[in-house]
Amino acid sequence: MAGKLGTGHGLSTAAAAGLACPAVVGQPEVMGEFGVYTYRELRAAGRSRRGIEEALGTGELRRLRRSWYAVKEADAQVVAAVAGGGVLSCVSALRRHQVWVPEADPESPERVHTRGNSQAHRRRSDLCTQHGRPEPEVSAVDQVPIALRHAVRCVNDETFVVLCDSVLNRGLMTRSALTGMFQAAPPPVGRLLNLVDAGAQSGLETMGRLRLKAMGLRVRTQVQIPGIGRVDALVGDRLIVEFDGRTHHSDQESFAGDRRRDRVAVVNGYLVLRLTYADVVRGWPAVARDIRRLVEQSAHLWP
Repeated sequence: MAGKLGTGHGLSTAAAAGLACPAVVGQPEVMGEFGVYTYRELRAAGRSRRGIEEALGTGELRRLRRSWYAVKEADAQVVAAVAGGGVLSCVSALRRHQVWVPEADPESPERVHTRGNSQAHRRRSDLCTQHGRPEPEVSAVDQVPIALRHAVRCVNDETFVVLCDSVLNRGLMTRSALTGMFQAAPPPVGRLLNLVDAGAQSGLETMGRLRLKAMGLRVRTQVQIPGIGRVDALVGDRLIVEFDGRTHHSDQESFAGDRRRDRVAVVNGYLVLRLTYADVVRGWPAVARDIRRLVEQSAHLWP
């Protein structure tokens, strides 16, 4: 692991034959949108050898490396990964599978997470490596299990739990498949898997849950409170913590509904803290200080 806790695809026949707006086949339903294909995929989808050469001649296709091709509108990061001797993997691939991945530091360029074959690893030192035996490169973007096996050796502990929560919550893997995949992993990985909660609705909620528990607090998540509804987290008896991401309830009706629910909660004796993405990701020390002050006053407990 890279840090401590604290802070499938296929190409539809019609898509490859036409090479325009490739349709989606596989898990999740986005694979064709990337626009990078192997020679085998193109042939299996109905393109003849001559047809591929003609497409190269007209610029409809371009060759990235031996047996790998891209259309004009191909995903730039996928193109970079394949052209550099690998395929997109780790968190870069997981993001394209709609897994919740923390945003990159805005002050530094986003890394394209790539894995490669043995030749690529001899040429480059920045490639991701996975837990377990290497997998063959069969498509331009790794499936979720392969990408996650690379992420476990690339991200910090908290981010790994965030990724696993999201994978389970979105139904991309089952818990038994997840734990089985890391059965031979070192004990620290098993301890992290014990922290995974498929009920987490966002990575922000996962981060908040882990940090609150790291403070030694009694925390329950996705709690149904009579008359109020389901809340993201309940600290102690009555401190409600809601994690509002950047796209959370952007419409006016939902925003107003949240405020009505907060009012009902306060009237019924609960305290409500709403934390934004910036609060959790960049401002957690201040948030933690405020919560500690409430706990020191026993404000999280019923009188």
